[in-house]
Order: sequence, then C-alpha cells, then structure tokens
Amino acid sequence: MTAGKLALTLHERLRSATRLLHHAAEEAFDAEQRLSTMDGYVALLDELWSLHAGVELGLRAHGEQICGLDLEGCRRSALLALDLKAAARRAPRLDPVSAIYHSLSAAMGGLYVLEGSMLGGRILLPRAECVLGVTEANGGQFLAGDGVNTGRRWRSFIEALGKIPATGQEADDAEAGARDTFALFISVLGPSYRVPAS
Repeated sequence: MTAGKLALTLHERLRSATRLLHHAAEEAFDAEQRLSTMDGYVALLDELWSLHAGVELGLRAHGEQICGLDLEGCRRSALLALDLKAAARRAPRLDPVSAIYHSLSAAMGGLYVLEGSMLGGRILLPRAECVLGVTEANGGQFLAGDGVNTGRRWRSFIEALGKIPATGQEADDAEAGARDTFALFISVLGPSYRVPAS
C-alpha cells in the first residue's frame, strides 16, 4: 500500500497515492495549448472519447452497477461523440483504449479518475467559450459535466467510494485501478510524457 496505513478514507488514500499521476495527467492534457485552436480542441475530443469509451467498456464488464452507482449515468463518451459532431461534424476517429479491471474495487478506482475529470471540465469550459466560442450547446457538453449538479454528483461518488475500506485487498485493488487509469490517460494525451513511478 503506497499511501500508508494512516489514510482515514479510501478517497484520501487514492488522492495521496495518485497525486503525481494526477499532476502528470494535467501536464499531458496541456489545456492552454489544446484550447488555443479548434483543431487542437477537436483532437482533444477524439482522445478523450477513446479514453472514456474504453474505460467505460472495462467498467461494464462488472455489470451495470458498481458499489450502487448506475454506470449508465456515469457514461461520458456519448457526450464526447456529440461534441465531436457539433465541433467537427464527424464521429470519433480513434479506437477505444483497452481498459481491464480485474475486480469491482479496481473498477471503482477507474471510476474515481473518470468522475474526477468532470470537475476539471467545469473549470475549462469558460476558457473554451472565451477562446473558441465553444458552449455547452455547441461542442462543450462534456466540459459542462452535470452543470450545477457536478459537485453533488462528485459527493455522491465519494460517498459510494467510502463503502470500501482504506486498507486491505479491496483498497489495494482500487488504488491499482486508479493508477492504471491515470496511466492510460497520460499515454493517450501525452504519449511522450513519462508516467511517474509513484
């Protein structure tokens, strides 16, 4: 267990254990560059679709619900496809990444990364609107997340995550799932960026 046995909740453990990976993913994302041109934004949408579609497939291998969460409500790849249609008048061009979660807890770790990415999208939407003219109704549905309900959605997810203890095999699996998912994001968004070891 890399985060140590002092973690009070699994959320705190995952946040600590993936801090460097989270930072690396943000650098690979390179929001300033990608949101500076429409071509850059469209390429980003393609990559995000590949990531979300692949991770969603990996999650669904465990059923329609994980820890009581309805996976259909967590599906964001459909919004990315709609954004591509609005911004580029075409369907996604990349294949979904391969994401395999060997346990429900590992899948919950993957979902931790997906759900957290929605919070970042809400921050980026005003920039996309200012620079590119992208709005929720015009290519920015993914960035808009669940609108004013995004924060509530995140809190509901953290509550579900709290059903898993912060130590033991389930927690180890959740951490591995989160780490692997962050590594996938980095490999697609910034292939030349080195994934941090810890």
